[in-house]
Amino acid sequence: VEKTAEKGVEKLAKEAVGLVPIVGQMYDSKKLHDAMTEAGMNVKKMNKLKLERYYLKDKLGHKDAQYNLEDGRTYLGPGGVIYDKRTNRPIPRLQGR
Repeated sequence: VEKTAEKGVEKLAKEAVGLVPIVGQMYDSKKLHDAMTEAGMNVKKMNKLKLERYYLKDKLGHKDAQYNLEDGRTYLGPGGVIYDKRTNRPIPRLQGR
């Protein structure tokens, strides 16, 4: 019921401010901005949950513990070792690190 009422109010507001084209565009861009901000927050929450799942699996000793890194070519595997996605082999670490 709330969503129906909210949509009704939005439609009335759009019709009222839609008479002035710029105001209607501003309203639409604000709604788009709010939706994109919310989507970005959801992605951050999801990534945090995936990382927590990885750490838990790694701590429990699962061999399939894996977390994809942001570069898209590597992932964290068991023991915190960085692997190449194409070859599934560990990437050699530099000395001193």
